[in-house]
Amino acid sequence: MIKLQTLKKTFVTPLPTQSKAIEFLKARAPISPIKNEKEHKTALEFLDKIYTVIMPELTDDSEKEQVRSIIDFITGLVEKYEDDLMAKELGINDERLSPPEIIKLLMQNNDLKNKDLVDVFGAPANVSAFLTGKRPLGAKHAKLLAQKFGIEVGSLIQ
Repeated sequence: MIKLQTLKKTFVTPLPTQSKAIEFLKARAPISPIKNEKEHKTALEFLDKIYTVIMPELTDDSEKEQVRSIIDFITGLVEKYEDDLMAKELGINDERLSPPEIIKLLMQNNDLKNKDLVDVFGAPANVSAFLTGKRPLGAKHAKLLAQKFGIEVGSLIQ
């Protein structure tokens, strides 16, 4: 279990109970695309704190898995920012595929139909809404799709 004292020292905000430790981390994790160097630095510092202070304190496998999913998501955001920055520095102005376009291409390459993504989105209507661009891709679904197709979460984040 994560010790409250560890979190308090690391993030300087007290927690009401230990059962709120994961929610505490999720509430402070960067969840939107990184747009500038300041946000990039903040995300890297957040990851560093999780790796050096929080992860060594974890004993519960369920909490470890939840913290790893937070780490994976933030890492995806960092990788996308760094990839975009590198492309800009190299003068590459390559239009990226949208998340629905990426998933449609992967579905085509793997002979999958919309119904094969119901396990990710929960309902056929949600699959259709995402693939037509009417529904944005949230963090949870981005992670599940990345796992399903064996790709980086960052490739699905715009």
